[in-house]
This record gives sequence, C-alpha cells and structure tokens, in this order.
Amino acid sequence: MIDPKRAVSEISKNYGDPTWWRDRLTTHVVGPTTALFNEPGSNYFEEDWDNLFLLDAARADLFEEAADIDSFNSYTRRRSPGSSSAEWMRECFGDQTWDDVVYVSGNPWVSRIGSDSFYRVYNLWVDEFGLEEDASASEGILKDHDPKGLGTIEAKHLSDVARKKHAEHPDKRLVVHYFQPHAPCIGRRDGSVRDEIERNVGPGQNLRNRLTTFDQVWEAYKENLLYALTHARKLAADVGGKTVYSADHGELMGEWLWPFPMRGYAHPTGVYHDKLLEVPWATEQIGDRREIQSGTIMEHEEHEEEIEGHLEALGYK
Repeated sequence: MIDPKRAVSEISKNYGDPTWWRDRLTTHVVGPTTALFNEPGSNYFEEDWDNLFLLDAARADLFEEAADIDSFNSYTRRRSPGSSSAEWMRECFGDQTWDDVVYVSGNPWVSRIGSDSFYRVYNLWVDEFGLEEDASASEGILKDHDPKGLGTIEAKHLSDVARKKHAEHPDKRLVVHYFQPHAPCIGRRDGSVRDEIERNVGPGQNLRNRLTTFDQVWEAYKENLLYALTHARKLAADVGGKTVYSADHGELMGEWLWPFPMRGYAHPTGVYHDKLLEVPWATEQIGDRREIQSGTIMEHEEHEEEIEGHLEALGYK
C-alpha cells in the first residue's frame, strides 16, 4: 500500500527530474501492463542437467550472433521467469530448496535470496575476498584482489573456484553464475581481460543519456559474452556431464516498451519484454552423466552491508 505522505514527499523532491518520472512510469504502469500479456517462463531447476552455467544478462539474439550455435549438441530459446536477477532467483528458488545443487556465484543477489536454498552456496563477493564481519561496504570487497579495478568477478577466477567446489562435491548438480556479459564489459572473446575498461559503455543510464551508442554496447556485450563463454566451456570439459548454457534474463538496449511511446533500458524488474525474457538454452554433454545425490542444506551467511554496497556499485540501487 502506498504511503501518501511518502509519495507526496518523493514527488516534491523529484518533480523536475524526467528520469525519476520515467522510472516510476516503468515500474507502476509499464510493468503491470506488460504482465497482462506475459507468458511465464519455466523454472530452470526443474530441467534435466548436471551443470547450469548462467551468463548474466545474455539475451538470446546476442548469444546467437556471438556464439557458434552449431558447436552445441542442441540449441533453442527459453523464456526466463524473471526480467532481472532478483526476480529470476525469487521465481526459481525464492521459496524452494534444492538440496542436490552447489551454487557458485559471481552475482551478489544469491546471498540475499538463496542463502538457504541450496546444498551449498559460494558467493565470491562474500567468500573469496576476505570479508570481516565489521567490514564496511565503502572499503570494497575486491580491494585487495582487484588491482585492475574491474569491479566485478573475473570469469576465469569464478571457473577456478567452481572446479574446486565440484571436486569437493562431485555428486551434486553445479550452477556457475557468471556476471558477464553484464556490464562492466571487461573481457575479450579470447578469454583475456581488457587493459582498459570503458565505464560509459552500458545499456542503462549511459545509453539512455547518449553517452554511448547501441552499436558500442552491443559489440562490448558480445565480446564480454564470448569472454565468459570461453571459460565456461573449458569448465564444462573439466567437470563433464550435461551442461546447459543459459541466462537469468536478457537486456533492454533502447527498445520500445509497447504499447507505450517510451524506450526501455537495462533490466528493470517486473517489465515483461521479449528482449528481457528470451534467453539462450544451449546444451552440451561431455562424458558420462553424473550420479546426483541429495544432501543437507547449509545456510550461507549474507553479510548484508557488503552485499548492499556492491549491489549499489553495480547499478541496482
């Protein structure tokens, strides 16, 4: 229920800000309207796979242009149940448990939504960067481990951690949630990291405000996708079994939000547009299928303050 006093205060404070009005229109009008025509997507965890490798924000048409589709055993498009990471997680495991899954993540949201949903959760934003209980978000999780100032989790490092966790839990399904191609676009298609990162190249405010162009964002995302996919396919060869390459959601890059005369950017929660919901579903089997066993779920510690800070740094606040 809307608090009238807060609503009046917010309107008074932001009355002259067109971006604020556009965002509110997207949330309160466009989203509910598109929901009327949306066909909900399926739960990925109910599908048959040994490994699920998520390429964050990889819309289907981008994947199809970037990747060699014929190199997979099969390929199709799937409809995601959410238009953002948080919504996808809530729909897939927000109120469910999957005690046969180890989740290795470069996306901070998993500790907020799925801390007690899986056999084990390894969120690199929390587990790999030496956080102390009293660490402040302003100090930065990657301070001592990110000399290039990337502000994200490198795909190679995430893959290396996933190999170790698979070795520790060889009878579990494995989810590896890469943060690429989501901005910042740090990678090259050969799996290497760029020497300089163009911070203005992204599908959100910078594209909306014409600080970058659609073509620049598209090409940077394509390179970033191939960067992560290079490491994901190497990981698939090492751990074996049936691997699905997919995405939690897609990305808007200035497409029209029918039936409204306005364009959409990035991946707002609750907005149901094909470019946000159509994701790749590529499969590859290497060696024998895994014999999966259930286990006892261990709750993952959230580190609330640090997660809040890095969600904000990544543009979620």
